[in-house]
This record gives sequence, structure tokens and C-alpha cells, in this order.
Amino acid sequence: MPKAKKLRLQVKHLFLVIFLSCTLLSCKTSNIHSTTPELTFGHLRNIHLNVANITVFNKYKMPFKRPNVEHVAPISPGASLERWVSDIIVPVGNKLDAQFIIKSGSIIESELKTQKGLKGIFAIEQSKRYTATIDVQLEIFDRSHRLATINATAKRSHTLREDATPNLKTNLLFNLVENLMATFDKELRRQVDTHLQKYIRKHL
Repeated sequence: MPKAKKLRLQVKHLFLVIFLSCTLLSCKTSNIHSTTPELTFGHLRNIHLNVANITVFNKYKMPFKRPNVEHVAPISPGASLERWVSDIIVPVGNKLDAQFIIKSGSIIESELKTQKGLKGIFAIEQSKRYTATIDVQLEIFDRSHRLATINATAKRSHTLREDATPNLKTNLLFNLVENLMATFDKELRRQVDTHLQKYIRKHL
């Protein structure tokens, strides 16, 4: 048998052994349940809004199909925004109404280019990118008369290795949403400080 052909067969057998080993390992690790902490915001400073009521409207409808994957995250951006309002915004007025409108709360999965051939076989690369985006509008009304409006958007992305287990993916999506909410919190507070000062009660 020619040496080149014999070498190719040896390499092929080596790859088969590695593939079967990784497959068995993934079967074992996939049965391990990932536990992620609850994402809350009670440790952050409250926003005391001089309104009597605040209503949350989640107008974003999850497609429940790829490339959208927010429905498989431990907590979706939309649910995180609703929790943020519950933990952060405190109505302290006796009139006026506020509406917190969630216009977007998506996580998009996209494929990344990886190396081909022998280089690709031996390299462990980042193969997927997850991009999370939220878009929110906060309005203050005196009955049907709109008094003020602010908008806040945030966007973050993380990449995932091609050899990642399901648990690693779950943790990555949790961290992605957590970082997204941290970015959003800073942006909305900046908008509040700029445009809603007359509706904020600082001293209770």
C-alpha cells in the first residue's frame, strides 16, 4: 500500500475515534441540568416616577423559530424588561399614568464562518453569534393627553464555540440577557435624567 494512502487511512481512523468520543461525551453532558440564577434588579437604585399607575405593554411577538432563539433562553429579553419595571420603577404620584411599551426583545442566532479542511478539523472556533436587542418606549399621560415620551434601545452580542455543550449555550444566553439589561438600564436612566426630570421625585 502506498505510504500516502496508508497515512490518509490512519488520519481518517483517528478522526473517527475522536468523533465517537466527543459524541459519547456530549450524550453524557447533555443530561446535566444547567441551573441559572434568577435575573432580578432589586439591587439597583429605584426610579420614583410621579405617576399614579404604570402599565406594561409587551407588543413584541416571539416568532418561535430560527433565526430567533429568545424562546429557548433561560429568560427572554421581554420577560426581563417586565421584571425590570417591577423592580425599578415606583409610582409615587396621585395622578398621571405611565405606559412602558416593549417594542422589541429579540435574540438572533447567526452562523459564523469557520475554517475548512485540515485546519478546520484541528481548530476549535467560534461558530455562532447571538445578538440580543431591545427597544422600549416610556410615555406619561394626563388622561388621554401625552405629556412626555422617551425611547431606550440596547444591543449586545456573544459568540459560542463550536464544541459548546447545551449547558454552556444556556449559560451564554443568560449572560447575554444579563449584559443586555445592564446596557439598557444605563441608557434608560440617561434618558430619564435628560427628558423626565420634572416627573421624577428624588426626595420622599
